[in-house]
Amino acid sequence: RQNNLQYQTTMSPSLTGGNDTSITSPISQEIDHTKPMKEKSSSTPSLSSDRSSANSLSSTMNAAATSSKNNLDSNHTPANETSETAATTATSSRAHTPITSGTSLSSVSTSSHRPTDEDSPILSPANDDDDDDDHAANAPRSYYYLTPLAVRNLPSYQYHGADLSLLYQRVLSPLAGCLVDRATPSWLAPNAITLLGLAWMATSYAIVWWHCPGLYEANDRVAGALRGSDDGSDVGDVPRWIFLFNGVAMLAYQTLDNMDGKQARKTRSSSPLGLLFDHGCDAVNSILGSANWMAAMAMVPGSLDRWMGGGGHEFETPPSAVSAAFGGDEVLAALLVLCPMIAFYVSTWEQYYTGKLILPPFNGPSEGLVLGASLSILSFLYGPMIWQSTSLVDTALDACRPVVGSSLQSWKGTVRNMDLIVLSSVLALLQEISLKIRFVLRTHGAHTLRTLLPHALLVGGFL
Repeated sequence: RQNNLQYQTTMSPSLTGGNDTSITSPISQEIDHTKPMKEKSSSTPSLSSDRSSANSLSSTMNAAATSSKNNLDSNHTPANETSETAATTATSSRAHTPITSGTSLSSVSTSSHRPTDEDSPILSPANDDDDDDDHAANAPRSYYYLTPLAVRNLPSYQYHGADLSLLYQRVLSPLAGCLVDRATPSWLAPNAITLLGLAWMATSYAIVWWHCPGLYEANDRVAGALRGSDDGSDVGDVPRWIFLFNGVAMLAYQTLDNMDGKQARKTRSSSPLGLLFDHGCDAVNSILGSANWMAAMAMVPGSLDRWMGGGGHEFETPPSAVSAAFGGDEVLAALLVLCPMIAFYVSTWEQYYTGKLILPPFNGPSEGLVLGASLSILSFLYGPMIWQSTSLVDTALDACRPVVGSSLQSWKGTVRNMDLIVLSSVLALLQEISLKIRFVLRTHGAHTLRTLLPHALLVGGFL
């Protein structure tokens, strides 16, 4: 380009006084394209007019050449400076295109690379460690759990999740969407909807605690014995309506929990803080729901022998094979508390490594809450003591007797309806966490188990 520029600014000797004033530069043709060049006739003007015309054309040529050179300097790199500029560009930019001998400098992007969801599904970028270290060094370090790099990437975090439950996809999600679109004003903050759902459950827990501070007061036989009457005749201060309220509160909480995310998308106010607040309220609610379930099933969260100073009392419920296998009703109560907590922890643990929160086809936030609400409503309709009876298993054994004979009749009267609820919760938990742990181990390696160790120690110590 430099040689071409020199060529463009070089005019023929005729401009100094020769008879031929034609210009060999291509630029001259561009400048004079409105007036085609013509050869001088033999009868030329005087020398002074010829020189004046040549000087005018020379000034125009120099101005055009200077403008072209300035544009060239500002947009392109001279050939003898290419290697130095390439080195500077490679150092100062974060473009991922390598600069080689066949790569045009104009094709190399100098804009900063922002990590996308594919680059980093969680809070840490995948490439450019040196540049990230420089940014991390300037990030605030006043956080305990978040690293400086995580603090920098937190505002751009995007939540990715899915609920594979058919109940959620066909019923719960359309219901929440309809309520958001038709009955929820745009000025209502999504976090306010989340807090309202938790308030329903907290109110229900407070009411249940007021009437059942030990969670066993709805068990007529046990409560009556503790108050001096083996038949529980003086137990009548636990109204059934509190269990109906608990069922309604659970359904309201579930619906509002499904609405807050849709409201955030509707108002374009989604944020990592909203996600943290939503999941934090869900974690708090897990213990409230478990306690209300125990009260609704008239469960005694402890050993009857220990509480009453020995066995052989008339008020004792029939012996439970499931309770004996697990180590007592106190262990069953602990499992009711731990099952939703463990499922929640493992789901979040999976999200930590995969960047996605995927709920299985049968999960706690969908089917679990609906079944829990149904349990409380049944306690309202038939009384909490229905869960202490063995009616479900006894009826099933009688129906299967023509097929299996009398081999299973020894199980009659040993499996309470409450035991079936606990067994179902444990089996659902094992199915869910086994799939999640196996997936994370297969995709991210066995070293991920170390982050499960604190929770495993907590569960083991609790049991």
